[in-house]
Amino acid sequence: MARISSKYIADSFRHIFTVIVMLALIFYHDWRLAAIYLLVLPAIITPIRKIGKRLKRLSRERQEKLAELNVILQEGFLGNKIVKAFQMEGYEGERFGRENLKLFKLRMKSIGYAPVAIDGVCRSYRHIFGYLVWWIEGH
Repeated sequence: MARISSKYIADSFRHIFTVIVMLALIFYHDWRLAAIYLLVLPAIITPIRKIGKRLKRLSRERQEKLAELNVILQEGFLGNKIVKAFQMEGYEGERFGRENLKLFKLRMKSIGYAPVAIDGVCRSYRHIFGYLVWWIEGH
């Protein structure tokens, strides 16, 4: 645990240092482009944070559904003789199928949502920055 936290702290400092150096290089190269970048940056960060929060929530829901599915499986394995004695195989199969379908739908929602949203945000900002660089270099 100590190694993980020390590595996390070291990585955080390295990333902060990298951001500071890159910002300094951007300002050194072209201060107008850097100023526009700092104005547009909040507009980039906001959708990405919303997407991240949604994906985090979906991931947590998937973990909970997977835990419920594991409980159903464990109950089925441990109570196998009781299930057979009361002829409840069909009920247990349907119960497992319902929970598995819920998990499948959550996975499809998160898989379908993330790439489309992130790609759309990146593509639109790539066009904005391309236009800004073209405009600034032309003036």
